[in-house]
Amino acid sequence: MNPRNTPFAFRFIPACPRLAAALCLAALGMVSPGCRKASDVGFEDMAASESTAAGREEYLQYAVRSLNRLDQFGPGEMQPQIVDWLNQWIKDQTVPSDWKVDPLVGTLPAELAGMDEVKSLDRLTFRRDDGSALQEAVWMRDVSNRARGGQLDDLVRARRLFDWVVQNVQLEPDPADPAKAIPNRPWETLLLGRGTAVERAWVFLLLLRHQDIDAAILALPAEGGAARPWAVGALVEGQLYLFDPALGLPIPAPDGVQFDDEGQLNVQPATLAQVAADDALLRQLDLEGAPYPVRAEQLKDVVAWVEGSPAALSARMAMVQSRLTGPDKVLLTAEPSRAAKHIGDAPGAGEARLWPWPFEVARRRAQLGPAETAQVETAMRPFRVGRSYPLWRARTLYFKGELSGPQGAAFFFRQARPPQWRQAEMWKAASETADTSTDADDARTTTEAFQRAKVDASYWAGLVASALGNYDAAADYFHVRTLEDNPNGPWTAGARYNLARLLERLGRRSEAIALLEQDDASPSAPGNRLRAAWLKTAKAEATLPG
Repeated sequence: MNPRNTPFAFRFIPACPRLAAALCLAALGMVSPGCRKASDVGFEDMAASESTAAGREEYLQYAVRSLNRLDQFGPGEMQPQIVDWLNQWIKDQTVPSDWKVDPLVGTLPAELAGMDEVKSLDRLTFRRDDGSALQEAVWMRDVSNRARGGQLDDLVRARRLFDWVVQNVQLEPDPADPAKAIPNRPWETLLLGRGTAVERAWVFLLLLRHQDIDAAILALPAEGGAARPWAVGALVEGQLYLFDPALGLPIPAPDGVQFDDEGQLNVQPATLAQVAADDALLRQLDLEGAPYPVRAEQLKDVVAWVEGSPAALSARMAMVQSRLTGPDKVLLTAEPSRAAKHIGDAPGAGEARLWPWPFEVARRRAQLGPAETAQVETAMRPFRVGRSYPLWRARTLYFKGELSGPQGAAFFFRQARPPQWRQAEMWKAASETADTSTDADDARTTTEAFQRAKVDASYWAGLVASALGNYDAAADYFHVRTLEDNPNGPWTAGARYNLARLLERLGRRSEAIALLEQDDASPSAPGNRLRAAWLKTAKAEATLPG
């Protein structure tokens, strides 16, 4: 069994009862009365009517309700139960007569087309990973609705969604050996708050889809015949507007580097047709000693990849989606053939194709060995420690937009940042009761997870404070709690960028420029240097509010 799909109750149980007791007695125990369990939801009410159509309908309602309150349960705990409920609901049903496998699925390479996930698109059985896919869809819906604000214009919404991704997904370097890397799925990129340019782009694509904006990964031909991802093209009024996830910036249109009324940088994106016709637009992205690695002449062979993951192309997800209305409504499916038709008609796009990457990710994740699985679990462990699993609850509430109040994201991020003496107390109690080296390793692993959770919470609390307009608190989290406390920590690049954006918002442009120019080593350095250069073009400093 893959540990990722194991019910939470069976994960990370200390091998030694005495060690388990010590961890529970410590102030940062593993179990908390503040978090619900799957068994609390209630199965008894459904048992009597299980065999009836009405009874089976209740399974769907339980699944939907649980999806919309994942913050009330432990990480990963409800997803297996949701899958079980959906399988009870869908049994004895048949595939709708108007459903068919999307024709673009037939264009997949043989090694991907032969995957069980692909061959079973019409099978009415929910898979173990479908719980995560459903969770992902709910998160994307909630994030996209919050990030767009009240904007109705599609291009403005696309820009806001892209900006949210850049501020919330710290750019990570591409793996040295892509064949051996463990690629993240979009929900993992969201939860972990970090990802490569491609992982950033994937999240952006899904956010756009939830706002009914078609988009594609634009790829350029490379040596050996393979295409390399370049930018995201968002389709608005028949044109593909360009966003570079590696730079964290739109590709500027002619006179596109502008400033809004408050003096903040406001880059208007160019279209693919504009850039293909004028290489000077790309040369705006050149830096001294580092020319932008794309030329207009390359765009005549651009490939447009449309997204569609195995779950989103299945009949089972289409059947669930068709039953969701009102506040429960969420987009669970993709229509790559329809999107490809619209995108392919855009000037300069050429033929649009199905993006193989989501299928490749599914294939690789299904083949993880013990060492790779342990690596994945290590990354997830900070979300599984602490009373009420505060880091997990804070992140899920953040995605829902529930930021303040006694049970909001800000509260739980504070809970994930216990004083140092409490961590020391937990470590001492666990160490004194460890009977074996295995027990000691468990205690050390748990302590490290608490420490990492505190580091993560300090940075993410800054994002919450910034979103709430608490700029002094946000600056403290970014500058003091992250950059000063962990100058070479895991969030240095993200904290520097978001602090610079905060300073820019406050009209302190010179300080923002200096901070952006300090970055000469992270993957986001080129984009930061460009932003700094563009900020210098403003005619005058904005006035500091207040």
